[in-house]
Amino acid sequence: CHGSAALETGDLLGPQPSACVRAIASYEARHGGVTVQPAQEDETPGSEGVGPFRILSEKVLERVADRVTEADRERARHYSFVQPSRAVVEGLTGIVSPRNLVRRKRNHADA
Repeated sequence: CHGSAALETGDLLGPQPSACVRAIASYEARHGGVTVQPAQEDETPGSEGVGPFRILSEKVLERVADRVTEADRERARHYSFVQPSRAVVEGLTGIVSPRNLVRRKRNHADA
């Protein structure tokens, strides 16, 4: 989901970390304990732990580096909506920032 990727990472076209976690959990549920090996290639800083992944064997996945090229960066500079600020994403979607949430105190009658 591009919207979720933008909210989670600030990059509309980047990977969505929560989807990667769910994908690994789903794969692990089908195949048992799975080992995820790091990428063999250089990774973009901050992209550790997210896909894409390559299946090396039934129980071994390898992280494939998500490479951001200069052409990608140029597109993002030219089309500002590709990597909007978190404030822009929140404004577009009506999402409430966690720092604006208030924990309601429970009284004994609610328990």
